[in-house]
Amino acid sequence: MNKVLNDIEGYQGSITDVDLHLYRGAYIIDSLVIENVHIKALNNFLEAYAKVDAEQGVFHVYAEMLLLDGQLDGYVKPLLVDVKLIDWSDDDKSVLMKIWEVVVDAVLEIFENQPNDQFATKVPISGDLSDTDAGILSALWNILSNAFAQAFDKDTDGTINFNPESENEKSDK
Repeated sequence: MNKVLNDIEGYQGSITDVDLHLYRGAYIIDSLVIENVHIKALNNFLEAYAKVDAEQGVFHVYAEMLLLDGQLDGYVKPLLVDVKLIDWSDDDKSVLMKIWEVVVDAVLEIFENQPNDQFATKVPISGDLSDTDAGILSALWNILSNAFAQAFDKDTDGTINFNPESENEKSDK
């Protein structure tokens, strides 16, 4: 998988850990770790959804998920490290686009964990598979927590637990 990803121009990241467990009726991603993605490789996505492009930085993603009986429970934890959006020498951008990038860069700077130069959040995902809910308020709270309380670790949290033996006992009753 890393070979395919590394063939993408500018990607230079790696999937460093994936623990996938399949049980009867349950699918568990104990650990999904994607690290060291050069953020410039995500510029198409950033331009499409945020109307900015990055000049430097590194992107990491950590996730855990449990799908059991059609119910999804888990989280995705994206981290941006050492992000710089503004390139004053880019003459192809309008003044308004440069101002927008300054605003976005300022928001990232204000809400990053300064000692770690890290902007991060943890987005809880739960609900019926056909109607999942991403905890937006929790995600916003977690941005503040990462910035001003404790920086998120660059790792999965180990908070998604599943014991197939206890599930077998329930189904036997």
